[in-house]
Amino acid sequence: LQAPGAADMSWVRKLAPKALNELVIFPQSGNANAYPFGDSQAKHLGHLTGLTSLELMFVQVTARGMRHLESMTSLKQLRVYSPELTNAGLESIGKLTSLEVLSLGKMKWNDQGLIHLTGLKSLEEVNLVHPGRPGPGFDALISLPNLNYIGAGSSFDDRHLARLNKAKSLRALDLQTNVTVTDAGPVSYTHLTLPTICSV
Repeated sequence: LQAPGAADMSWVRKLAPKALNELVIFPQSGNANAYPFGDSQAKHLGHLTGLTSLELMFVQVTARGMRHLESMTSLKQLRVYSPELTNAGLESIGKLTSLEVLSLGKMKWNDQGLIHLTGLKSLEEVNLVHPGRPGPGFDALISLPNLNYIGAGSSFDDRHLARLNKAKSLRALDLQTNVTVTDAGPVSYTHLTLPTICSV
């Protein structure tokens, strides 16, 4: 994807829909042929309905672009870091009901947007780099029946920990990249029985 002309992603449609299992999009800013990967590129990816793993890292995809990915019903893993993605983008992600692993980077979504993810009944792992202020959306997400792992990002704080009693299936909490949980925070989840707690 670093070759000249790669920004025209229409070539993807020449592939068979199930030609690829995994795809990573990671524009290299230091490469001479780098280009912004946005909605005009993402619209072609929906053709790859056989994908089981997709990473969109440091892209410029908005909710409009995410709508083109709703056809990827075979996706098991999705990692997205797109600063322009809003709650409407999470609505599209919520339609990918085969997802088992979901990573959401720092974007423009908020707690209300997380409500759109409550249909992801197969979700086992979620990584929230920037979860924002917790509320009903956060509670609904961590209450999903098969969610057993939460990767707590840099903005995950004591308020989030205090709500983990709603995470009935939680087996592991990863705080390794976290810098906002205070000494008082762990008291919030002393009621939980977690086999694995990773911390700095």
